[in-house]
Amino acid sequence: MKLKVDLHIHTAYSDGTGTIREILVAAKKAGLDAIAITDHNTSKGYFIARRIAENLIVIPGFEATTSAGHIIVLGVVVKKSDRKLVLPYEELIERIEELGGVTILAHPAIHAKHVKKWIQYKPTAVEVINALYPLPKIQIRINMKIAKQLNRPTTAGRNT
Repeated sequence: MKLKVDLHIHTAYSDGTGTIREILVAAKKAGLDAIAITDHNTSKGYFIARRIAENLIVIPGFEATTSAGHIIVLGVVVKKSDRKLVLPYEELIERIEELGGVTILAHPAIHAKHVKKWIQYKPTAVEVINALYPLPKIQIRINMKIAKQLNRPTTAGRNT
C-alpha cells in the first residue's frame, strides 16, 4: 500500500504560519494520506490535529533543536514545550531509538559541519528535499552526499 505523506510540517505553534485547520485542509487538497506536524520542540499542534483530523492520518512528532542541527522526531511527542531548548544530539538520537521512534536529519546541508557526529550517531533517515530550500540544486546535492555517507534512506517534502 502506497501512502502520500508529508513528514515535515510547521504550524503557527512554531515558525509556520498556518493554523491546524488550514494545514489539514491543505493536506487533503494536496491528496495526502498522512501528515506529521513537526513544530520546533513542541507537539502541541499534533495533539490538536489528531483530535480534529478527518480521514487523514496524523503522525506524532516534533522537530528537535540539537547541538548538531535539527532532527525530525516521529512516533514520540514532547509533553512539555520549550522552543529555546537545545538538546545534546547524541542523547536525543539514543533516547528516541530507545523509545522506538524515528529520527530524520532535517535540512542537513545547513549544518553539514556536523557530519562526523552524524556518522557516529546515525539518524534513521536524511531529509534530502525540502520545498523551502533557498538554493535547491546545491542543497539537494549536499544532502544526497550526506545520506550516502551515512548509508541512510532519504525523505523528501513539499510545501503543503
